[in-house]
Amino acid sequence: MKNVYGEKLQSCSLNGMAKTGYLRDGMCAVDGSDIGNHHICIDISSVDKTKGNFCKQTDQTNWCSKEMLCNNGKGECPVKNWCICQWAFADYIKNAGGCDKINDIHCDSTNMEALVAYQNNSSDPKIASALNCLRKKCNL
Repeated sequence: MKNVYGEKLQSCSLNGMAKTGYLRDGMCAVDGSDIGNHHICIDISSVDKTKGNFCKQTDQTNWCSKEMLCNNGKGECPVKNWCICQWAFADYIKNAGGCDKINDIHCDSTNMEALVAYQNNSSDPKIASALNCLRKKCNL
């Protein structure tokens, strides 16, 4: 698995954080049963109040503020870095008011599949915005 730089995909979950990934393995990996394509690793925490809360901006229940199984498998930890659906990411940018209004993207942990999917669907203005944001935040 490769990240957006074409290098080895890094873990999105770190010590002291809840374990993310569609398979809950810490990785924004590719899995054929993942129709949401959870390939974008972002800081989901709402520590920076000037940034849009992902759960709120995408009309989801506020699981962003919950605690879940820790990355090391022991106890519960706060949700911080999280593999989000690449299609929900496009909504997040739009609803938050633009790329500069979202939380940090962890590019080393963001799957190349998201970049490819955005490039293949860039005729859609919302997807083009997500592509441009990913390029900007990851210096692509």
